[in-house]
Amino acid sequence: MARNVDTSPGANAAVAPSAGNKVSYSTSDHLVDRHPFRPAASFETQRQRDAGRVLHGIAPETYDALIHALTDVSLDPRQRAVALKHLLGYTASAEKKVLFLRKDLVPILASVLQAPSSKTTPAVEELAARLLRSLAIIPQGAHCTVVEGGLEGLVTSIRNTKDADQRLAARSAAVAAVVQIASCWDGREWLLGLDGASGMQFPDRAAPSSTEAQRDALARETCDTLSHVLDNETDVQLVTLALQAVSLITMEPKGLQLCLIAGALRSTSKIFQRRIDAGLELRDGDDPATAMLLHAVSVVGHIAMDAVGKREATELPLFRQLTHIGLAAIASAPDSLFQLKSALMACGCALALHVELKSTAIVKHETTAGPCSFLEAAVKLLRHANRLHDPMASAKKRNEPNPFEHIRLLDVQSVVKSCVQVVRLLCELPAARAAVHKLLPVQEEYDLRRQLFYATDFQEEFSVRPV
Repeated sequence: MARNVDTSPGANAAVAPSAGNKVSYSTSDHLVDRHPFRPAASFETQRQRDAGRVLHGIAPETYDALIHALTDVSLDPRQRAVALKHLLGYTASAEKKVLFLRKDLVPILASVLQAPSSKTTPAVEELAARLLRSLAIIPQGAHCTVVEGGLEGLVTSIRNTKDADQRLAARSAAVAAVVQIASCWDGREWLLGLDGASGMQFPDRAAPSSTEAQRDALARETCDTLSHVLDNETDVQLVTLALQAVSLITMEPKGLQLCLIAGALRSTSKIFQRRIDAGLELRDGDDPATAMLLHAVSVVGHIAMDAVGKREATELPLFRQLTHIGLAAIASAPDSLFQLKSALMACGCALALHVELKSTAIVKHETTAGPCSFLEAAVKLLRHANRLHDPMASAKKRNEPNPFEHIRLLDVQSVVKSCVQVVRLLCELPAARAAVHKLLPVQEEYDLRRQLFYATDFQEEFSVRPV
C-alpha cells in the first residue's frame, strides 16, 4: 500500500519541485515503533524559546538555520548537537524527510561524520549517524544516503577506532544506519552498487556521478568494515548490529560474495566459539546476547547456501558450535527462544545440503549435557516442540485461548518443520540412519518415526506403515 505526498514548496522549502511531482513511500514507514517521537514533549522547550525570541523582535529558528548550524565552524559542538536533536525530531515526519533531503542535508551530515576528531565530539557524531538512519527509512532517503556520501561517512565513522570507549555509541549508531539502508531490497542493491528499482528516487534530482568501479569499491569497503567489527569488537550491541547488517547484505548474491571474501563466515564462527567458551546462558529473545546469536546463525545459513561458502564451511567446526547453542537453548529456555531454535535448524538444513558436511553432523562432541551430536540435538528439539505444538494446535482448532500465551504457534511449527527437514537431509547418509535407529528404536516412538520418515524413501527401513 503506497501513499502519495505532495512536496509543494512551503515557507521553508529550498527547492521547488515541479508541478504535480509526487513522492511515493510505504505507509509502514510511519509506524510509531520505527521512530518513537512525542512532539509535545520534545519541542516544549523550543516553543518557549521561540516565543521569547519573537517577544524580543527576533525571528524563530527555521530549518535552514538548523542546517546552517551544522556547517558553522564558529559554533560550539554542543550547539551543533542541539541543532541535530531538533532535526532528528522533525524527521519523524516523512514529509520533513523529503524536505531535508532536498535541502542537501545528507552531504552535510557526511562531512560531519568525516570531520577530524578534533573538530567534532562523539555526541555530534552519534546524532549525525542517527539522523542518517532516520532519513534512510524512506527509499529516497536510503538512495540519497548511498549516492551523496552518507554511506562513506558512516563507514569512516565505524572504522575510526580512536577513543573507542567514548565513541562506542557513535559507531553503534553508524552501524544501525547501515542496517536501515540494507533492510529493504532497493537500499540493499544501492549499497552494493547495483541499480535498484526505478521510481524510488527523486525524478527531478540528479544523483552525483560515479563509476561502476567506485560503487563496487564502496560496497567492498562496507563489507570489509563490517567483518572487521565482527573480528575485533567485543561490545554485544555493536557486534549484534554488524551481524544484522551482514545477514541482510548476504541476502543478495553480490553481497554474499563480498562478505565471504571479507571473511564474515570465519568471523561468525569465532563469535560462536567466544560465546561457548564464556558459557552459554541464553535468556529471552530481548536479551542482547541471544539476539546476537540469532543474527549470527542467520549469517551462517545464508553463506552456507553458496558453493564457495560450502567449501569454507567444511574447514570450520560449525555443526559442533550449533550443537552447543541448540542444547543451551533447550536447557536454558525450554519454553521460549523459538525463533533462535528455528534459525538453528534452518541453518543446519543449509549445511546439510552438502555431502561433505553431513558426516560432521553425526559426530558426538563433549557438551555440558554430555556427548551429543547435532543429529541428536535436532531430535531432542523436535520432541520438545511436539509437546508444545499438539495442545496449541488443538486449542486453535477449537477457537480456544492459546495455552502458552508467550509462545506463537507459527514459531513452534517452524521449529518442527526445520527439525524434520534437517533429519531427512542427514539421513541420506547411511551412518546417519544407523544413528537414528539407535535414537528411535522400532518398538518405541512410532509417531515420531512416522513424522520424520512418512512418504520418504526410508519409511520401510524405519517400519513406517503407509496409510
